[in-house]
Amino acid sequence: MRAEILSYGVRVHVSNRFAIGEKASSVLSSPMFERSNSGGFLKRLMAAASVVILLMLGYVVFGVLRPISRTPEWWEKSAISGVGVIQTAEAFENELIRAASMVRPADSNPPPSGLSYRSDEWVLEISQDRVNAWLAGRLPKWLANRPESWDAWRRMIGARVSFKPSGLKMGVPMIHRGVETVLWADFASDPQRANGIGFTSVDVYVGRFAAPESLLESLFDESTQRILTEVRSNADLSESLALRLDDGRVVRIRGVHFGDGVLKLVCRTEK
Repeated sequence: MRAEILSYGVRVHVSNRFAIGEKASSVLSSPMFERSNSGGFLKRLMAAASVVILLMLGYVVFGVLRPISRTPEWWEKSAISGVGVIQTAEAFENELIRAASMVRPADSNPPPSGLSYRSDEWVLEISQDRVNAWLAGRLPKWLANRPESWDAWRRMIGARVSFKPSGLKMGVPMIHRGVETVLWADFASDPQRANGIGFTSVDVYVGRFAAPESLLESLFDESTQRILTEVRSNADLSESLALRLDDGRVVRIRGVHFGDGVLKLVCRTEK
């Protein structure tokens, strides 16, 4: 046992193998020593508590940001890259124009009032990879010279889609609170709907984090929120999906069927 003389008391070093003597006991119990020792103990306690709090905060932040920053599995699988992206996108666009412009046999039934012509239903099959190639290779150029009224479409730059029998997944890259992530929606198709276009549910995610309604209000403008509400209601959207051609004909999408990496559109041409 040894002692050191300090400016504010006596520090006593005791080996674990020896008992404390009476003199040491009296020093340890003195008020001067208690004040000195308790101050150091409190500092160490506060330092330890600070470390624990920081670790807990880090764990909470990591627990929140990790699912936000992690991209969904379908997003990674639908990535398109390579020198042939532009060529694939251009070929896909030309095929769509050709399919929409083709003269189709007329329906055997007379056209409804107000129409002079209505074709038989025809099916257009679209692959997921070709859609993603067009989104990556043609959409930015297609929007380059569009007016400001097309700004909503500019948010789709970098978008990807995934087709499954259960429905459609669509997402766009974004930065949320400084974190690079993906904003995406899972559209569940209605297997009972033979015709028309409808979805039984639409779930929105940021990364792998299910986005609450309060977050959706900050991410989407009012028009986009109205569209989401309409889609979620499982209403038939076919009447609002139409392509008007230069010769006055209109191609209407009458139904949608999803497969594994494939989308089939049931269409009809009218005039």
